Amino acid sequence: CLNGGICSGSTCTCPTGYKGTLCETPCPTSCPSGYYVNNCNCVPCLQSCLNGGVLRNDTCTCDCTQSIVYGGTSCTACLCLNGGACSGSTCTCPTGYKGTLCETPSCPSSCAPTQYLSACRCANCSASIPNCLRCCSASSCTVCAVGYIVSDCGGCEIANEVDDTVVADPLINVHLVLPPELAKTSLCYEFHGLSNKYFNLLSNNCTSINAHYAAVPDHPSVNVVDEIAIRTTDLANQCVDISIDVECSVSVNGVPVEPNQVRSKNGVKVTRYGGAEVRVTVPGCGGGQSLGVQVDCQSGTLFDRNDGGRFAAVRTMRVAVRRGLVEGSGGGSHGLLGQFWNIRADIQKYSGVYAGPRYDYYVLSLDFGNGKKQRNIMAVLNSFTWGRKRAPCLYAGNSNGGSIVEVNTPNDPVIEGQLEDYIVSGKFSTRWKYSMFTGSCRSA
Repeated sequence: CLNGGICSGSTCTCPTGYKGTLCETPCPTSCPSGYYVNNCNCVPCLQSCLNGGVLRNDTCTCDCTQSIVYGGTSCTACLCLNGGACSGSTCTCPTGYKGTLCETPSCPSSCAPTQYLSACRCANCSASIPNCLRCCSASSCTVCAVGYIVSDCGGCEIANEVDDTVVADPLINVHLVLPPELAKTSLCYEFHGLSNKYFNLLSNNCTSINAHYAAVPDHPSVNVVDEIAIRTTDLANQCVDISIDVECSVSVNGVPVEPNQVRSKNGVKVTRYGGAEVRVTVPGCGGGQSLGVQVDCQSGTLFDRNDGGRFAAVRTMRVAVRRGLVEGSGGGSHGLLGQFWNIRADIQKYSGVYAGPRYDYYVLSLDFGNGKKQRNIMAVLNSFTWGRKRAPCLYAGNSNGGSIVEVNTPNDPVIEGQLEDYIVSGKFSTRWKYSMFTGSCRSA
């Protein structure tokens, strides 16, 4: 017997590491792929490796390090954590987690409109909140559908339609959140503008509405609106330009809309009713309530409030901007109209000194929130409009939204800043002093 083997009867007992009749053959130290050393012989492995695992020849175990997301005896056990699912060579992580194996918590910054953030996950709003567009918990709504407002208990209740209107006579009529006894009374103020200039009526994150002012024939000191230009961002994040002139001719991105035709695409809808009315609906910003614009083109007789003179057969545009009411969210829009949207107003009867005729004066205290200065303005209840009709108005300011002249104090201007602050450089321009527009088609 060789290599330290021992004779035992008619055979050799071999030491570890050798085999054969006379212990003449060394045992293998390694085997080809698919085999392993067992009792000094290479025998086939019965184990198989999946998902990129590699078989170790000497032990017949799987090396799963190449598969990354799989482990176990055959590299078939998914290693994704926190509810993650194996998908090919990666983990598909649930909302609230990230990382190779979904090991890192990651709260989403926002959820779908019909979901709310709960424990780092987007959970579905309760189906028991009808007309809810966005919620902050299972039972509390924050944004309601058009025509509804958020109630005290978080649901959606029917709201009165808001009629924020520019009337080119040239009276601007804006809705305020007033006490119940004056709930249908609007703030009214004159804005004559400047001839051949564009002024911004409304500016928010995704829509800008400009108005062009032109002088009344034979009365160059009086200007009325003769064109409306709307720039908005549609649901595909594309820029849409809508132009409407004093004859109610309308175009969308330069393409005319014929009478009694409807143009609708990606949430922007333009309807031309004959030659006297145009209606436009554009998407709300960030999935909020949509905004509607109605333009009426008409001829009318205006009166000079100073000398009673008539402006016969003046061609004008009546522009109404409407949306559902969401109280108390001031600061989301600006412009000659937009700065007053959803602004709460305290109102008290004025009993101070008059510098002019004695009218039924009231003091309006406007709270604009967001750290802005409160404005205290004087207004006359139910004054005459330029059409010589009494209207449910609190008529305020001078001929361009400035301070009233009949009372010395309180005497803040109606609009923020000066008339010139609202001038825009061009028809669809979105940049001006108080612009809120951040849409993809922002322009100079």
